[in-house]
Amino acid sequence: MGGHPTPDTRCPIQELWEGKGLPTACLLVYPERVGDYRDLRVWKKTRRLTRILYGVTDRFPHHEIFGLTSQLRRAAVSIGANLAEGFGRPTDRDTARFIGYAIGSANEVEHHLTTADDVGYLTTDESESLTETVKVIRSMLIGLQQTVLKRSSS
Repeated sequence: MGGHPTPDTRCPIQELWEGKGLPTACLLVYPERVGDYRDLRVWKKTRRLTRILYGVTDRFPHHEIFGLTSQLRRAAVSIGANLAEGFGRPTDRDTARFIGYAIGSANEVEHHLTTADDVGYLTTDESESLTETVKVIRSMLIGLQQTVLKRSSS
């Protein structure tokens, strides 16, 4: 159960921040250098995905409003919400657990996108682009979770 590092602690993968690699997830582990979860690139990417999915699902048939439309929107919102909640947890193990929930929600979004594609609600380009975005987000979340878990075991 590690706490957060002191302000003078340097992130061992700090050089990878700002677009030079997936461990930008390290930002969560070193919040003194970030401010809060809203500074995480994975959270920002999730927020953009959620906005896009709201727009895309507006075109789904009205009879899906309480079905696929709702499920897809809720799963997308859940990714960011779990990051926000995990960031506020007192221990790294708790944080990692909520990142795991966010990974599960990303999987759910991917499944719902597959279903939307299967029933013809998405174009092939939309389906491929959105699915690729979800895969990138999931990879970022997995990297973030691994970083947090490594820290909690040391």
